[in-house]
Amino acid sequence: MIALLHARDPAFISEASKRGVFAHINDTDVEDWQSAIDIVLRRFAEYHDLQGAFGRRALTERAKGILMERHGIDEEAAFAMLREHSRVDNRKLIDLATAVVDGHRLLPRVPGAPAES
Repeated sequence: MIALLHARDPAFISEASKRGVFAHINDTDVEDWQSAIDIVLRRFAEYHDLQGAFGRRALTERAKGILMERHGIDEEAAFAMLREHSRVDNRKLIDLATAVVDGHRLLPRVPGAPAES
């Protein structure tokens, strides 16, 4: 989001930045508009990439937790298990982690026990 202002207003800009505005431009700075838009688009792409990375990390951590609980292993072994299956199955690690998280409620808590409903 870019705030377009008719006059300089530092208080407004400060408040807008707290609410998610990525940049501001003044309508007297017409030549600077394209530069401001380019910078905002770059920053938004970085922000979006970070959100995706955090989401993938959280999903991987959940999958590791499930594997740790189901197999009685530590965090390092759980990640090694994910990494190895990813390599052997030629699947992205995040896709494998998603499958573990999505399917864990269907698995029994102990071998041979009925699945949870």
